[in-house]
Amino acid sequence: MRVMLDSNVIISGITCPRHCFEILNHAFCQDFNLFLSETILDEVKRNIEAKFPPYLPHLKDFLLDCPYEVVRDPEKAEVEENKNLVRDESDIPVLLAAICAGVDFFVTGDKDFIDESEKIKGKIKNNLILLTPTNFLKESLGYTDDELDRIGIRRWGDLKG
Repeated sequence: MRVMLDSNVIISGITCPRHCFEILNHAFCQDFNLFLSETILDEVKRNIEAKFPPYLPHLKDFLLDCPYEVVRDPEKAEVEENKNLVRDESDIPVLLAAICAGVDFFVTGDKDFIDESEKIKGKIKNNLILLTPTNFLKESLGYTDDELDRIGIRRWGDLKG
């Protein structure tokens, strides 16, 4: 299974021990092949440094220890050709990188992607599936509603080890 995580999933996973953290653990355990675009990596580093500086060492550890493949950003001309793919033009390089990488799933908490997923599918006509973190855990990794509910209220102190 080939999966690209959006920057909001990584940031949430680094800063909060809930659904996105669970996904990062699965990436770390290589339960799927993780793909990250240059744009996603830049955005994650920039936002953690600016908004969550105490978590920067955790991000660095994750990026050092978790296997992933970096996907190059598309050329400016390709971004321009696809400028109507999603509402927020800054999301276009991320979506095009996911398509180029041939990932099966793009996991995001960004409502622009999720709300426009049918429009996106109509334009790209490939097997890319856009899922929220909770839906990815449930539909792709087999989590039950009860497990998701417990994870949804988890705190750092609830984790052992």
